[in-house]
Amino acid sequence: MALVLECHAIMNLHGLIHRGFIATCCHGAQTSDEHREVTLLSSALVRFSGLAAILGGVLGIVLTPILTYLWATNSNVYGYFGRVYYLVFLGCLSGLAGLYARRRTSIGSLTTSDDAEGWVLVLALVGLVLSLVGDILEYWGGTPGEAFTRMQIKGYTLEIAGLLLVLCVSVAFGVIYRRANVLPRFMPWLLIAAGPVGLVLSIPHIPSGTMFLFCCAWVVLGYLLLTGKVASAQQRVRVT
Repeated sequence: MALVLECHAIMNLHGLIHRGFIATCCHGAQTSDEHREVTLLSSALVRFSGLAAILGGVLGIVLTPILTYLWATNSNVYGYFGRVYYLVFLGCLSGLAGLYARRRTSIGSLTTSDDAEGWVLVLALVGLVLSLVGDILEYWGGTPGEAFTRMQIKGYTLEIAGLLLVLCVSVAFGVIYRRANVLPRFMPWLLIAAGPVGLVLSIPHIPSGTMFLFCCAWVVLGYLLLTGKVASAQQRVRVT
């Protein structure tokens, strides 16, 4: 009788272990599926950000000669074309979001002073947001063809501060990524050149001249994000 009870207990224990093993395997499979879905969603968002960066950069390139000419000729329609420029900053912000999503696992806490990439991303966000808000106030804070309002002057000042920060950040991005082997060889140099060239091109027009070469760099970055050619934190191989 004792032998029968012992065998029965062993069989029950074996059944519990078997069910637990199956439940564990199912749970692991579900976790793997959820991780796969999150990865696919993140990849889709990065590609969408890349597309938005391309569109914003192309718009900035196209608007540069138009706004420069209209500003130089004191055209009454200048303000109407300028009202579209905020879309350029939105495209740049989208590209920045895609870059962060691709690189976020390599970015540590901002409390560590050696996390240069994280700090530059934050400063880029601040610069682009300031430029966006200033640009909206500058072009939408008054009536096109009439004298600048006080709100437009404040917006213009805010935009200049943001643009200066963006140019500095562009140079910093170029220096960091030239050493980190994250982007193609020419891309960091393009980002570095966008700083001084932007200052020179600010003479004929702000903001389109200031952002011209940066927009060119952002079109390339958008393409790299769209095609998955920006090295992730785990992929420390130079893309060519």
